[in-house]
Amino acid sequence: MKKTLQPKSINQPRVLIYDDENMQYRVGNMGDFEIIVDEPIEITTSGDNKRKFIQPPTQLFRCTISNYEELENIKLDDTTMRRIAKFNKEIDIQKLDKKIKEKKEKIKELDDILHDREGRINKLKKFVAELYDIDLSDEDDEDYDYYDD
Repeated sequence: MKKTLQPKSINQPRVLIYDDENMQYRVGNMGDFEIIVDEPIEITTSGDNKRKFIQPPTQLFRCTISNYEELENIKLDDTTMRRIAKFNKEIDIQKLDKKIKEKKEKIKELDDILHDREGRINKLKKFVAELYDIDLSDEDDEDYDYYDD
């Protein structure tokens, strides 16, 4: 059984419909639209205590526009343009925040590597500086036989 939601009339309708490849923009004088929805589908089984339903896979959207024109350029009012600009700005901000987070992680990684190198260099400098301070006199010198000629 199909159920029609309340049809709505619109004065001077503007319809923009698009997908990845096509776009259509139509304007007219008067119009109305309605949405026709199939009843939910019952999926109750004999073992269920309550009745279960799922939404129907499709819905019908119907739009009627009198004296319509199909335009190539889209004319938007200031409010709609501001909403679109705000939405685009928020999306751009989210993308930039993600890039900033990635860059901060990369900077932290490089900073850790830098500190590790500085520590290694400092240890190497200390080792080289103390290289001449090594006591070479061994108590085991007595074990060697030296020949005096």
